[in-house]
Amino acid sequence: TAAEEFPHYQPLQERYAMALRGRPLEVIQPVLEAILSKTPDNAWAVRELAQHLLHAGKLDEAEKEISRAIELDGENSFAVSLRATLESKRGDNASARKRLRGLLSKDISDEYLVTKLLDNCDTVDEHQQELAWVLSELRRQPLTGDVLMDIDLKAEGLCTDLGSIVRWDIANDVLRKAREERVRTTCRRVVRRVASAHAISGAGMRRGCHRVQRVRGD
Repeated sequence: TAAEEFPHYQPLQERYAMALRGRPLEVIQPVLEAILSKTPDNAWAVRELAQHLLHAGKLDEAEKEISRAIELDGENSFAVSLRATLESKRGDNASARKRLRGLLSKDISDEYLVTKLLDNCDTVDEHQQELAWVLSELRRQPLTGDVLMDIDLKAEGLCTDLGSIVRWDIANDVLRKAREERVRTTCRRVVRRVASAHAISGAGMRRGCHRVQRVRGD
């Protein structure tokens, strides 16, 4: 392979490792360890190795790599989320949710982490509590329509799954906010396209957005 032909070209080695995602640990681990033998401070490769060890159930080994990944790049949310995955695999979903809330309190826009938070709920009450917390962060943090569209789908799924046994108001409130913001984002995109084509002023853009919303009936 090209990766074997150019073993010292790091970007190619990383691409090769990405291509092996989903393969057994015995296939991917030597590739990642080869990268780390040349670049020991490669935080990406350490995170990859930790993730593969987690998936293979080698929790003690994964824990060491997770600690190393956080030491190398403590601001990387995925590295911190791996510790939450480790806690979950050890049966401590409460600690996993607490760690994920810590990450999301800084940035609720990470749909992957929101999904992990909700997936670590064991009971209907826990789902309801975490949805309420997500809603409070949606209200507190500045957001974009794209993020809310992702959460829209998750909330809608929860309504379908849990609607017969819990109150819908929390999930529906998330859903309503997502759809309202989606309309506003769509309006802004339409008006920006028109504005860039015709050099319309900022005030004209705002008026155009209001017109689009009225036409849509929102």
